[in-house]
Amino acid sequence: MNGRDRTKLARGLQKQSTVVQTALGELDVPVHSVLCFIEAEWDFFLKPFQVEGVWVTYGKHLAGMIAAAGSLSNDEVLRVANVLAAALPPMVR
Repeated sequence: MNGRDRTKLARGLQKQSTVVQTALGELDVPVHSVLCFIEAEWDFFLKPFQVEGVWVTYGKHLAGMIAAAGSLSNDEVLRVANVLAAALPPMVR
């Protein structure tokens, strides 16, 4: 972060979020965009925040967000994972 404006990164996630939502089709599940800065130095008092609907956070907080209980059952989470895995195969370089 180093005081540099990273707003364009948040805007870039809009296209990716749309791809995920399209892949989910009729499944009614929330999709959240997140920028996670792993090796950034965060001020002790700086809390995760949102820019244009995108969460900006650090690794430990993101892990907590992912692990938090949500409205989907375990079976629904597995169904979403399978739908996304089929629709969005890994990119091979």
